[in-house]
Amino acid sequence: MAMRKTISAVGVMTGTSCDGADLALLRCELSGGRVLSERLIGVRAAAFPPALRKRLLKAQAGEINLKEYGALCRDYSLFLAALCARAAKAWRLSPSSTILGIHGQTLWHEPPARSPNLGHPGFTLQMIDGSLVSTRTGYMTITGFRQ
Repeated sequence: MAMRKTISAVGVMTGTSCDGADLALLRCELSGGRVLSERLIGVRAAAFPPALRKRLLKAQAGEINLKEYGALCRDYSLFLAALCARAAKAWRLSPSSTILGIHGQTLWHEPPARSPNLGHPGFTLQMIDGSLVSTRTGYMTITGFRQ
């Protein structure tokens, strides 16, 4: 019989409106690599500081250069790291049994149907530095859901 394990998963989502970040905490019971049950434990939300929001909107409009992109990715990731750290503390989570899943900020989404070259697969550009979030929080961080 497989051993049962309970893990916490914090999902983080930011939308194209760039108004802020939403977090959801799930408790999952696992056995033999399968999810037996999951339960929503809590939610949190935080608005982006106005200056960060302005920079995100400029990035979505394609109005930043590579240096600005790098600084924005860092600052966005640091904002989410601080938000996740506060939530983890409030929810009394442990790094040994918790994962963070972060979608990242959508800067561009080009579905195949909109792609100018019919038959081209399209693409998406998500911005997040998962390594920076993980280093700052101490939690395993998973990103790149659309890559």
